Amino acid sequence: MNIGKAIVALCKAGGITRKELAARMGISQNAMTNLVKDRSWPTAMTMYKLSQALDVPQSYILLYSIEKTDIPNDKRDLFDLMMNPLRDYLMK
Repeated sequence: MNIGKAIVALCKAGGITRKELAARMGISQNAMTNLVKDRSWPTAMTMYKLSQALDVPQSYILLYSIEKTDIPNDKRDLFDLMMNPLRDYLMK
């Protein structure tokens, strides 16, 4: 799972910068950088603040953080079949 890629994608979809996101969440830019670069995993409170600041459910953030390598090889085709259209829909 890559929470950093999820944050970047959701910021882009929402039209906000990471600096603005950090300010909305009340965390430092350094803490935001650590999240984006996957140096740290968000606590439950940070996930809550992240979802509030991005105005998306926490499940969206977790959904975007799933990488193909997280899925067993024999299930990756199914993962692509399900996730690609869903991600396209959510990014509208």
